[in-house]
Amino acid sequence: MSELEKRKKAAEAKFAVGEEIVFKAIIKRDRIVSKWIASKFFSMDEKDTSDFIESAVKANLERPGDDDILEFFEHFFSQKGQLFDRNEIVEQLAITYEKILDEDSNE
Repeated sequence: MSELEKRKKAAEAKFAVGEEIVFKAIIKRDRIVSKWIASKFFSMDEKDTSDFIESAVKANLERPGDDDILEFFEHFFSQKGQLFDRNEIVEQLAITYEKILDEDSNE
């Protein structure tokens, strides 16, 4: 294997690891924010909270970006007759994601 091929494989491996870290951070973020929503806005019991978290995580796997999870949250708020403040949820997603990345970089 030539040096160029070795570097290419190393770069591909590094990219794959980076993508996996981002994916895991997003899943963790979605779980944390979903739990926050369940307790702050809906006072859900443990089972309903768990179901809500899993549904939110699955919803965010539908399309790239955060539009799918935000639509999921907005629909849920609407079903429950609650006002949905998109900016508050987006801010919470961003803050939580930053905290997760900071935690991971300190380990």
